[in-house]
Amino acid sequence: MRKQYQEDYELRGIRNGKKTYHYAGKWYRISLETKAYRKFWLTQLLFALALLGIQLAAGFLPTLSLYTIYAALPFGACFILLLFFLLEAIFCPFHPDKMERIQYDQQYGRLRKLAFVACILFPISFVTNLIALILQSSFTAQSFLQLALLLLLSILAVLLYRIEKKLPVETEDDNP
Repeated sequence: MRKQYQEDYELRGIRNGKKTYHYAGKWYRISLETKAYRKFWLTQLLFALALLGIQLAAGFLPTLSLYTIYAALPFGACFILLLFFLLEAIFCPFHPDKMERIQYDQQYGRLRKLAFVACILFPISFVTNLIALILQSSFTAQSFLQLALLLLLSILAVLLYRIEKKLPVETEDDNP
């Protein structure tokens, strides 16, 4: 058991030489109907796929800005972050009745944190690519298209975070 979740459990006793615990922390519930929850899940999945597609399209454009390390690192970090978000979104399609704090943190809390980091990291990637474009003076149609795609990624990442924040989560103290 992780230390950060230890206060959520009470020791019940010892059975067959093993400690048994009872969950005494807050219960988390997503207050959406099944149809609304499916819509939420599908929306976040489509946003993640759109972000990944736009990111790949921007990465395949032959520009000099991605050859500089200070522009390539945030771009690559965004790509890895998107892959993590997509995997989390794919494996989080169920609608549980009640969740313990560890379940909530590992499923929905992680998605919310990844969306928050994405809405910070994508604008950083846009700015570093803009700086690289200006410093290298390589103003081509492809470099402007890449900047436009990165700006679109930044806007979509903020929208994704706003969608994640709107998920209605209720907590309750009563234990079953």
